[in-house]
Amino acid sequence: MKTPDGEIEFENIWAKFGLRSSPYSPTALSLIGNLDIGKAFYGRKKELKSLGDRVYSNSSSRSLIVAKSGEGKTSLGNYLRWKLCREKKFWESKFITTVDEMRVQSDWNLKEFLRKTLYELYNASIIFNWSKDGMDLKTLELIKKNLDLFVQKNLEISNEEIKLSETKTDYSPLPTEVLQNWFVQLCKEAEGYNKKIILQYNNLENLESEDLGRFLMSIKEILETPNTHWMFLGPVESISVIEQYPQLHSRFNEYLHLERLTVNEVLEILKLRCECLSTDGQNYIKPYDEATIINLYEKLNGNMRFIFKILDDIAEKLSSENCKITIDEINYIQQKEREKTFGRLTPNHQKILSFLVDTGESSMTDVSLGTNILPSNLPKEIRELKEKGILVTREDPSDKRFTLVRLSQKTFLNFVFSKKEDVIS
Repeated sequence: MKTPDGEIEFENIWAKFGLRSSPYSPTALSLIGNLDIGKAFYGRKKELKSLGDRVYSNSSSRSLIVAKSGEGKTSLGNYLRWKLCREKKFWESKFITTVDEMRVQSDWNLKEFLRKTLYELYNASIIFNWSKDGMDLKTLELIKKNLDLFVQKNLEISNEEIKLSETKTDYSPLPTEVLQNWFVQLCKEAEGYNKKIILQYNNLENLESEDLGRFLMSIKEILETPNTHWMFLGPVESISVIEQYPQLHSRFNEYLHLERLTVNEVLEILKLRCECLSTDGQNYIKPYDEATIINLYEKLNGNMRFIFKILDDIAEKLSSENCKITIDEINYIQQKEREKTFGRLTPNHQKILSFLVDTGESSMTDVSLGTNILPSNLPKEIRELKEKGILVTREDPSDKRFTLVRLSQKTFLNFVFSKKEDVIS
């Protein structure tokens, strides 16, 4: 918006709804965040009861939580950790945890696993101020003295963004055995304060089946550490990987398969988010109508993350209008996005995109047959679309000699309402 003198004036687009910020954030609820997880989390009572009882009833446990992407695994794990570790006063709780969940990396082994875990436990001790509450864990001083050996901060500069990333050092004078001893000692020290440690690891989907099996086998002994509770989150396929290894299968106490939330639960979650973000704690204008949410829910097969991502993107584009998001507005904006996308593409690129909008993930052979693009020319066309961020590829899990192609998440969400006749070809 411009002032009478021509100066640009920035505004919070959510203030007109009586909200501090967007209720549509597609990121998971966290222990420390803009949304109060204790008030914004909703549903999953049966699953929480099962997990919570197991943690409360045992000195250690190992749980695997599986679901499709975007169906709330991380928020569930974070809420349980908040419930057990942060809801009560520190001295009343029997548990401690890290601030953030940890994301499993494809190159992890036992050493990297321990490095990350110890580093995050040290961070938690600072952020949650354990020493102020009377818990003095001596092993944390050893970690503090060796922080530069745990994680290095690197400034990454690209054409699009500048970001601070975490990478491992090229050297590692600390043997795995030392890190393992530190971890075991830390757990013993926590036990002396009547505290058990809860740890959450996300993104098992980052690892191919063979790599996931190898990684879990490398850490199987540390999972037996007394006074610890482990939660691993990933796709449904993780169960079959674990069951291939009897030594792993016997160690995991529980497989928890999350079903998708109902549309009524999604609506309730949005309502709670708006209440949490209300500037006066009570009154606000709902920035959506329920029919829109129901329609999105059906189109996106109940994927809450995708629903919120579309709503968040659309809201930004409608920032000049004081109105609720409707299906008509979503359709209009997405049609403009489709036209803009296709207007920048070559005829062959258009053919490929039209085919994938209609068919979903497909093999290179099927794309070639469906578009009449010669197999010898197709890799170049696919590579160019990948560089534009329109497509992504992956190895065919059933045969790694072959490649599968699909729309990127951004492209998929822009085309979610597309029908074949809507797409320019």
